[in-house]
Amino acid sequence: MDEEPSATGFPRGRVDREEVLSGVSEAIAGYFDAEPKPPSMDRVLQLALTSILMPFDNFSEFVRIVCVPFFLITALGWIVRGQIIPTPNSAATLRDWSWLMFAWFFLRLAVLTPFNVGWFRLALLGKGAAADRLLFEFHRRELRVLISCLIILAACFAPFALVATACHQLSRELGRANTLLIDTFVATPLGIAGAAFSIRLSLILPEIAIDRFSGVAEFYERTRGWGWRLYCLVGLALLPYIIADSLLRPLYAESDGLAAVAVGIGLFAVGYISISTFAGAIALAYRERSQTRAA
Repeated sequence: MDEEPSATGFPRGRVDREEVLSGVSEAIAGYFDAEPKPPSMDRVLQLALTSILMPFDNFSEFVRIVCVPFFLITALGWIVRGQIIPTPNSAATLRDWSWLMFAWFFLRLAVLTPFNVGWFRLALLGKGAAADRLLFEFHRRELRVLISCLIILAACFAPFALVATACHQLSRELGRANTLLIDTFVATPLGIAGAAFSIRLSLILPEIAIDRFSGVAEFYERTRGWGWRLYCLVGLALLPYIIADSLLRPLYAESDGLAAVAVGIGLFAVGYISISTFAGAIALAYRERSQTRAA
């Protein structure tokens, strides 16, 4: 005779421990079997190479999308560095300088947001998604990406900024040598951790750019299993431009006349192509992750 269920819906009497453990084990095994395997290093290298070649394979779209932000940031940079923001020489000037530099960073990020949105859409939806974009457009989609980017940066780098500011204040009172340990063992690890988390959280941005944002709660599921492979992808994609920048900057400092102009143009080109490469790497990582989860 079957036992009557209790008020909780389970049968009365002793529960079979082996059956419970067996069911839990099967559920855990099924969960991990269903989880797609992370990409191999060969696939990471392939994605990095694709992101490096994207500006050249889509050169006309790159020039059209980047031209207005390029001129705006160049003009704003000349005004900010040469006319508005002086070199700090006192504590009061340093505070003003810090606020002005923060405003300059915000303006630069806002100007670059339409380019990043266009590049995300080109990488994920094809050239047709970028063909109908104006030279410079800033609508609700771009605003959402900008706000999300600011939230990510604030959440990831606020601890580092607070500790770095405290170290700077302490160094003025106690001396640089007395705050070196705090700077080395607290501020530096916080900065590295902030950079790592910001890269991982950046996978949310392409989803917002293509109007498929499913909520922050899905973030962990979208990035599960990538970890250091995502950092390798971004690092490998940016490595050629980091090397080029490190070679061109000393040349720019030692050059003058037309040579300085030519090297300066090269530095600008390297900077903007590296921005598109970073955006392309994030978009390709998001696409790869979405495809493996769907499969």
